[in-house]
Amino acid sequence: MTRAGALAAMVGGFTIVNLLFGPMLVGNARINLFGFHPVFIGLSGSFLLGFVVSKLSGPAPSHLVERYFYVKKRDA
Repeated sequence: MTRAGALAAMVGGFTIVNLLFGPMLVGNARINLFGFHPVFIGLSGSFLLGFVVSKLSGPAPSHLVERYFYVKKRDA
């Protein structure tokens, strides 16, 4: 997961859920795509957006990966 992927997932999932629940604001029923609850569609869309955008934006910088995921050995 990259920074761009995380942002796309959060904003995309929020937008999808709000669009599907939006008709309730004017008195209509919510939109159930394929019979699924809007939250499920939002979570699925969020996962898909995060995955695709992370793949398109490339890997994280190596110095950050080393900083957070590798332990430096101390001299004894």
